[in-house]
Amino acid sequence: MWKKVLIALAVIVAGFVGVVAMQPSGFRVERTATISALPPAVFARVNDLHQFQTWSPWAKLDPAVKMTFEGPSAGTGAIYRWAGNTDVGEGSMTITESRPSDQVRMRLEFLKPFSATNTVEFTFKPEGDHTAVSWSMAGKNNFVAKLFQLFISMDKMVGGDFEKGLAQLKSVVEGESTQATVFKSGYAPVNGLKIYYEIHGAGRPLVLLHGGGSTIETSFGKVLLPFAKNRQVIAFEQQGHGRTADVDRPFSFEQSADDTAALLRYLKIERADFYGYSNGGNVALQIAIRHPELVRKLVVAAAMFKNDGLDPKLRESLKHASPEDMPASLREAYLKVAPNPEALPTFVAKCAKRMLEFEDWREEDLRSIDAPTMVMIGDADVVRPEHAVEMLRLLPLGQLAVLPGTDHMTLVERDDLLLAMIPTFLDSPMPVLKENQAHDH
Repeated sequence: MWKKVLIALAVIVAGFVGVVAMQPSGFRVERTATISALPPAVFARVNDLHQFQTWSPWAKLDPAVKMTFEGPSAGTGAIYRWAGNTDVGEGSMTITESRPSDQVRMRLEFLKPFSATNTVEFTFKPEGDHTAVSWSMAGKNNFVAKLFQLFISMDKMVGGDFEKGLAQLKSVVEGESTQATVFKSGYAPVNGLKIYYEIHGAGRPLVLLHGGGSTIETSFGKVLLPFAKNRQVIAFEQQGHGRTADVDRPFSFEQSADDTAALLRYLKIERADFYGYSNGGNVALQIAIRHPELVRKLVVAAAMFKNDGLDPKLRESLKHASPEDMPASLREAYLKVAPNPEALPTFVAKCAKRMLEFEDWREEDLRSIDAPTMVMIGDADVVRPEHAVEMLRLLPLGQLAVLPGTDHMTLVERDDLLLAMIPTFLDSPMPVLKENQAHDH
């Protein structure tokens, strides 16, 4: 009899194990909410792990939770570790991919009360003046997880928490002071173009000039909204870039400077500060040369005024430039917003031609710039740091900032330095240009 009982139990156990084994091998939980703010504002809150506790659905479960941070303050490589009571357990989140105003992907590792590694992803999709934020988590189900699935699904277990977290994120972002400031966007009909522009905040105007092949988001995604907390930020996309359609004329820094001046006249902005990155820095210099009445102060980052300022290897590579050679983040950003994405090969060719046909600027033109100018360069930039020093020597009111451990592409990621240095420079008292000071340089 006992033998039959044991056989029956074995059959039951085997059947139960079989049922458990047939449960899904993986899971995915996703929730979406609409927030009354633009993607950069929502992205900035999620991309900064130091801000996680301000909207985390689990924050109230253990107010005394121990938190530590490693790596950068935000973006790829940022790490947040926590250790708390039995309700929150112990684990870490690491940002593995960060695309400004578009996506944040994380590796979520649980150590207690159980061990597991999952992938978390946030996406940000613009819907007019709102943003649809999706929060998802995906992972594999081991035997124990499959066993739990018989009684409660992962969706039911954490889906409600995701909904609470998104609601809290919505409350935090919509309640921020930056959202109470002015926002306006549109297309300005100037110089034969329909220039896409955005205006954020209020105060002294600051014009942002993006890099070659870039968009507003790829050049300024990490700094635009922080700048807009206490100044009026004007960001726009130059000819053929981003949402501004191309026209039948070459790209040139001089023309872009004239387009910028025309845009400011259209917006009735008489004088402004300018922050130009990469090719945008070249445009900023040309604005100061061609339209000095518009310029209060300049920040010129990773820019050049002579051919020998650029790494010869990069210049040589431009002779054979193709869409495949573009950094993936720039290519994806272009295809996402360009009115004519099929024009990408032409766009790349025109960007390359502008650099290949670049002619050295006259040193006396730089000496004529009487606006206080901060020259910024990364110590590993393809624009030689020595060239930045040469530029500094020509500018009557120049300053130099060398960013350590920074190359041409990562400069825009250094919000830790940019947000500390640029506002300090722009808000400092205006220096007085002494007589004959320009000639001393």
